[in-house]
Amino acid sequence: HPNLVRKLFELEIPEIKAGMVELKAIARSPGVRCKIAVSSNDPKVDPIGSCVGQKGVRVQNVTEELNGERIDVIQWYPESDKFISAALSPAKIFHIKIDENIKRASVYVNQDQRPLAIGKQGQNVRLASQLTGYEIDILDVKDMPEGILQEAGAVAAPLAPQEREYVAKIEQLEGMTPEIVAKLAAVNLTEVEQLKGLSAKDLASIEGLREEDAQKIADAVKKVK
Repeated sequence: HPNLVRKLFELEIPEIKAGMVELKAIARSPGVRCKIAVSSNDPKVDPIGSCVGQKGVRVQNVTEELNGERIDVIQWYPESDKFISAALSPAKIFHIKIDENIKRASVYVNQDQRPLAIGKQGQNVRLASQLTGYEIDILDVKDMPEGILQEAGAVAAPLAPQEREYVAKIEQLEGMTPEIVAKLAAVNLTEVEQLKGLSAKDLASIEGLREEDAQKIADAVKKVK
C-alpha cells in the first residue's frame, strides 16, 4: 500500500513528522520502483534534500526497508505541466499540452528521450500517470502539430535546470557510459544527489570502477549545482 511508504518516510524524516515537508503524492510498483512528490511548508527547508539526506542516506534507509525498491523523490508543483515534467524524470521534456477536461496530457519529447520517458516496460510513464492523476501520452517532437509547435516556441521543459538536477539520474551526467552506470547501480548509487560529497578516491574504491572513470564521475558531479 502507498501509505506504507508514507509511514516509513514519516519515521525516517524528522521534517515530514514535524510538518515542514509534506508528502503530496505516492505512486508505486511494489518491490520495483516508487515515485514520491514532496513540497515544503517552510521556505528555508529543501523538501528533496530533506528526504534524500546526506549522500542519500535517508532515502536509502527507506529503500532497504522496502527490500531494494527504487525510490524517486521529486518536487511537487501546483502547476500541472511542471508537475508532469518532474514526474517523468529522468526524461527531458520538450513541451506538454494538457486537456484538463479529460485529465489527459500529450507530452512531446525528442526521440532520444522517448525510452527514458516511457521507461522499462512502460514503468516510468505509468508511475508518472499515477502520481499526477493524468493520462499521459508520450509523443515525438517531430510529430507535433504546427499550432502546438508555434505555441511551444522551441522552448524546452518547463522545469528549471536547478530543480531538475535534484532528481537527475546518474546516466544524465556528462560522459557516463552504460558500464559506469551499471557499476554504480550495483552499489545502489542511482541518483546524482547520492554522489555529492564523494571524492574521486571514494568512487575509485567501488569494485570494477577504474580511477579515470572515478575522476570523470567526480568532475561531472561538480558541474551540478
